Amino acid sequence: MTEPRGELGQLIRDARKRHRHSQHHIAVMLGFSQSKMNKIEAGRTRIDPGDLHRLIDCLEVEPEAAAQWWELLAQAQEQRLAINARPLIPAYFKRFLTFERVAVRIRGWHSEEIPGPLQGEAHMIAMFPLDHDHPRPSVFPQIRNRLQRREMFAKNPKSRYEYLIGEGAFHRIEQAHRVAVALDQVESLIHLQDEFPNVAVRILPFQATATVPVSFTLLDMPGKAPDVAYVEHVGAALYLNRKPEIARYEVQWEFLSARALDRRGSLEFLAKWRERLHGALPPEGRI
Repeated sequence: MTEPRGELGQLIRDARKRHRHSQHHIAVMLGFSQSKMNKIEAGRTRIDPGDLHRLIDCLEVEPEAAAQWWELLAQAQEQRLAINARPLIPAYFKRFLTFERVAVRIRGWHSEEIPGPLQGEAHMIAMFPLDHDHPRPSVFPQIRNRLQRREMFAKNPKSRYEYLIGEGAFHRIEQAHRVAVALDQVESLIHLQDEFPNVAVRILPFQATATVPVSFTLLDMPGKAPDVAYVEHVGAALYLNRKPEIARYEVQWEFLSARALDRRGSLEFLAKWRERLHGALPPEGRI
């Protein structure tokens, strides 16, 4: 069986030759060295998602073929993660990490949880409680993975990230963990939006009396790559890229978005939570 990176390199080579371009010509157009272009086509170097996006545009790859290229990139990424043994990342989630890094727009609905890139460090640690009967593995790799995901906000300033979060998520954190953990999480969300104007966290309050029980993420992909709707279940996930399938989740998003607080109202909501939690914080509970 052909290794995914090698198969992708061969497809890139074939597309270049169909256009009768030399490696040097494509390398100059994309700002590569010819040596790098040669290694990409030979499958001897990792392809950056941004480079693949530019190659797809430069070589005028049709949408169906572009979808195959992105799939091979995801497979190559999964293989690299397996080799590097990044711990405790479910196999079904690794593909999402690749899509997340390159998406030009992300819209995520989370009814009862804070998504990884938005989690404060205290919340990350609290999600892996110490059990004396079943010793906890080091939490630092999990924290590192989540912080690495957050880097996309700075690396992709033109991309837009919008998250709708149900009010229940904040009550769950406060009840399941210490007040200090909930306070740290609320402050983290406020600071994150101050730092990154391309990130919006909007709250769906209880009084909206509207919810969708299943969390989902809509990812608008660059160029001709097909968009994706990601729906996670217990121990598995769906990756949907057919337009009718995505349209169903677009309708759900619009339904929730119309009832959620706007950016300003959400920041006011978080500020009130911060004030209340700070007042409830015992001195010995500070982090």
